[in-house]
Amino acid sequence: MQRFNNSLSLIIIQNTKMGVLKMKRIVIILSIILLLLSLSVFSANEQSLESLNQELAGKEIPAPLDKLLADEKINLYFTLANGEEVVLGLTTAENKFSKLSLGELDNPSLRVYTTEEVITEIENSENPAETLNLAFKEGKIRYEAVGFLNKIKFGILSTIIKVGSWFAPEKNVEDEIDASNSNETTNNPPELTNETETDNQNNQTTEEPTPIVEEEVEEKKIEPKNKTYLVKMTNDGFGIDATLNIKIGDTVKWENVRTGALKKAMIVGAQACSNVKSNFFESGESFSWTFKEPITCTIVDGVFTTETMKVSVK
Repeated sequence: MQRFNNSLSLIIIQNTKMGVLKMKRIVIILSIILLLLSLSVFSANEQSLESLNQELAGKEIPAPLDKLLADEKINLYFTLANGEEVVLGLTTAENKFSKLSLGELDNPSLRVYTTEEVITEIENSENPAETLNLAFKEGKIRYEAVGFLNKIKFGILSTIIKVGSWFAPEKNVEDEIDASNSNETTNNPPELTNETETDNQNNQTTEEPTPIVEEEVEEKKIEPKNKTYLVKMTNDGFGIDATLNIKIGDTVKWENVRTGALKKAMIVGAQACSNVKSNFFESGESFSWTFKEPITCTIVDGVFTTETMKVSVK
């Protein structure tokens, strides 16, 4: 199950890039198929599939996958290291995951072929997206559309697979707050007193003390300290339901407090926050981002991908 969520998070990251042509999103279909294939290495039995189906059944497919995978039957052919072949059938209905079953489905719309070795390479790679792209190019992952209409629908995949530029990894940026208060300062010059004696003992004169001059010091306004907002990532997703309203310069810190079977967390920004993304971080770790401009956008839980929250910066 952990492999399932790790791979699905990769899909969501690629989907949140701004300015990508709409048709490139079809590549995501093969990505979601791959995550199911990778699961078969460890879960090719009825009991494990039943557990997975409990996680998937009825969950909405994230946009724009909901339009591409609205009602599909996909057969997944997976060759294990020992030569054995595992076949899984993925069914979607009404923009939701319906069922994953062991064995072929009748009248599939798409067939996909790959091996355990390829999936292992992708999961162990420092750049899984690039490795995935290379596997498509080298024919290690093959697809076959079934039927005339489906061949038209999926026929452009061979050209869309050449997406090296938008599969390039992006640096993980974590900003920290460094705010300091300005203190009031008051400069009080010392008193200036000059006394002068003459050499004439009979006529001694003393100058009047110079009056104390107090300089007016303009009080500096104390700028309010930027705030850090803590969002705990629990076993159910984000620890808040409403929109998080913050100000420019404030920081949001997502802390992983998960204790269940899935202890990893990942932050993936969508819309105007597409550059807000983290790597996987373990329970007890956190990821922070300082928002420096007014925006309103959605933050996706990269592990529990149906869980989202909104951040409004003013």
